[in-house]
Amino acid sequence: MGLNLALTKTAAQCAAASFLLWVGLSAIATPKAAGQSTNLALGDLALGSDGYNWVGDFNGDGRDDLASALPDGTVVMRFSTGQQFEQVNWSVPTPWGSPDYTWAADFNGDGKTDLVSGLEQQIFVHLAQANGFETLTLATPLQWGERGYNRVGDFNGDGNLDIASAQGNGTVVMRLFNGTDFDLETWPAPTAWGAKEYTWANDFNGDGKTDLVSALDQNLFMHFSTGSEFTTTTLQMPPTWGDRGYNWSGSFNSDRLTDLMSAHPNGEVTLRFFNGTDFDSTTWQVTPNWGSTAYTWASDFNGDGKTDLVSASGVNTFMRLTGNSGIEEVLVSIPNWGEDIYNFSGDFNGDRMTDLLAVLPDQTLSMRLSTGDSLAVSTWEIVSAQ
Repeated sequence: MGLNLALTKTAAQCAAASFLLWVGLSAIATPKAAGQSTNLALGDLALGSDGYNWVGDFNGDGRDDLASALPDGTVVMRFSTGQQFEQVNWSVPTPWGSPDYTWAADFNGDGKTDLVSGLEQQIFVHLAQANGFETLTLATPLQWGERGYNRVGDFNGDGNLDIASAQGNGTVVMRLFNGTDFDLETWPAPTAWGAKEYTWANDFNGDGKTDLVSALDQNLFMHFSTGSEFTTTTLQMPPTWGDRGYNWSGSFNSDRLTDLMSAHPNGEVTLRFFNGTDFDSTTWQVTPNWGSTAYTWASDFNGDGKTDLVSASGVNTFMRLTGNSGIEEVLVSIPNWGEDIYNFSGDFNGDRMTDLLAVLPDQTLSMRLSTGDSLAVSTWEIVSAQ
């Protein structure tokens, strides 16, 4: 998969060389500094390995569930009831591509999360049904982007999700899903690409089609989808980006346009509000304390339509709720978290506010349900759905 991107170290990529990250306490599982890794033996809970556990609404009931793929083709489904999980095993008859080429999203627009995995010249599409997955095995050219440069979104606005793979020759290979197969097209994108952590797929101009945006030094390359191609605009702005993993896209002012937010180690948060043609920048201030990227989430935690941030650092969890002119910060004390790959975000009780789920080393499912201005910690049980 031959995308040769020039990922030059910029200020954006070096900004937090001295970024203060949490150093884990002994005896409990806590957010750890970047680069640390510990295997977590979860035995009977049957979680998948790193990258093979997904949150999504697999049964379309409005509550997010947790699915885990095992090496034998089993997918352990844990369906949320809003108070606990009901577990049942589904299966798939195909292998899995690597996590960077595997996606959990509603590809056919039926309200249920599907699983799609690319492996060399095949795409395995596992469409969620009432009692299992319907699997499509589709042929595809070996034209994938490098890891991190294959993005999912509705690029042509037809209600189905597509896959965009950036190449190193100024083009993007588009796999446009039509419900049963992928239509292959090549769209121009005649610019360089920033690092994957500085590249976003989202509907920036609010027209119902996913766009691609990438930052490189002082350039921000905006590739707007028309439904049949990209039109490219290059914007100039100061390279005041956060470190890798501390830059997010979302609607931070709920105007239905997608904005960009960057966090800095001194507590400054740079907001870039998209106005349809350019970005209006401002700086907000929060407590200069961030957890590592595995313990920091960007989502709508209070259900007001604006993207918020939550970051866990040691026993302190900071809810940073986005307002019209700043961030309201709420400090919640939560002593225990799972290892970095076993913490998940989603709307598990269906109240349209994002929650957090931590799988602790003793296999406890510790749910942190958002109340809008705090996180309520409880333990969820798993019962058999059969």
